[in-house]
Amino acid sequence: MSVSYISSDQGKALTVLSGPSLSIVLASLGTSTAAVTLSELSESFQDHGINPALVVSAYILATTAFIVPVGRAGDLWGRRTVLVVSLCLYTLGALLALQAPTLPMLIASRFIQGMGAAGMMAMPLALVRDFIPSSRVGR
Repeated sequence: MSVSYISSDQGKALTVLSGPSLSIVLASLGTSTAAVTLSELSESFQDHGINPALVVSAYILATTAFIVPVGRAGDLWGRRTVLVVSLCLYTLGALLALQAPTLPMLIASRFIQGMGAAGMMAMPLALVRDFIPSSRVGR
């Protein structure tokens, strides 16, 4: 005998919201992954005279600066559209960071990645609010 503790509506909600929720996890990991590699970055890019900690700071700065404008963009152009654009921007920043030949290029690519992360953090929360009926909010 199989007993399910999740109603069909809850199961549907888990399925629909799991993808956008994973984007929050990915964006959050973006901060800590670069922080772990700071010692290797300082060895690899020692000729530039720039503090490698800016790699992490650029990501955090971009995420902080763009999270509110990205939320507004979601209101104007649609949350799903802005989330997809944010995922593309995050991926572009990651690919540029992968190929960055200099520390300034790495910092710039991490800033681009942080811009995408802002949407990846803001839009799933708004999508949850859109998905949940008003009568169920706050329960």
